[in-house]
Amino acid sequence: SYYNYLFICYLCASAAGPLVSIVLFQTLGDEWDLYYLRIIIYVGLGIMMVNSSFMMFFDDDKALAEEEEEEETSSNNDNNSSNAETEQEDCNDNNKEEDATFATTEIGQLTSNEEPDSNTVLSSTIKAEATTTTTEISSSSLLQTSRRRWIPYLLFFQGFIMSIGSGMTVKFFPLFFKDEVGMSPSQVQIIYVLVPFVMAICSTLCSRISGVFGRVQTILLFSTLGVSLLYSMVFCKSFLDVHPFLLVPIYVLRTAFMNASYPLQE
Repeated sequence: SYYNYLFICYLCASAAGPLVSIVLFQTLGDEWDLYYLRIIIYVGLGIMMVNSSFMMFFDDDKALAEEEEEEETSSNNDNNSSNAETEQEDCNDNNKEEDATFATTEIGQLTSNEEPDSNTVLSSTIKAEATTTTTEISSSSLLQTSRRRWIPYLLFFQGFIMSIGSGMTVKFFPLFFKDEVGMSPSQVQIIYVLVPFVMAICSTLCSRISGVFGRVQTILLFSTLGVSLLYSMVFCKSFLDVHPFLLVPIYVLRTAFMNASYPLQE
């Protein structure tokens, strides 16, 4: 949840840049002119320099120690990752451990007393079953541990592929809206004002859904929705050419779905 709050604060702040651009375009001229665009870029660079100067006042002595930060992060992740499937697995493991403990206790009781041969056979059977149960628990734990080791690599590979696709498409969307849709600079900036707020809503929704279905499943769901919307802009091009402004909500939702799972990945 803390990563989600941090992500929302970042998104709300990122909407300030397009708002300033809209004011400048309305003041200077709402046209795709290099002179106006150059002035707005200079203003943005100046604001960035002022903003960057505040980073000089950060004090490392007031930061958390690495051990305390790791403990706090791990405890927050453990609380956020609780879901129905994990609870069910924990219950099954606990039941197996209880069965093994009960069987071991029975073995101790039977072997400590002098009983007839039938009881000796019974104790041997219980001991064999307890050994089998313990072996199953150990193998299951090893399998889960080996699977968990692959999670960071899978997330990295997924993020790497997505970043390549994003770098080939997202950076050119302003030109796409300018040439294909015929939007003015202010109208394009309005899109980038809306995107952060829609992303904040989807991010909160994504965090809540992950509590029911799991983090990995939710990440895959939202990523699939985002990619599907991007493909719809290609396969439905003939329809969207007649209704070009329908591209705007598709693009906004596509961007929101693709980035909503960022707090979960952290």
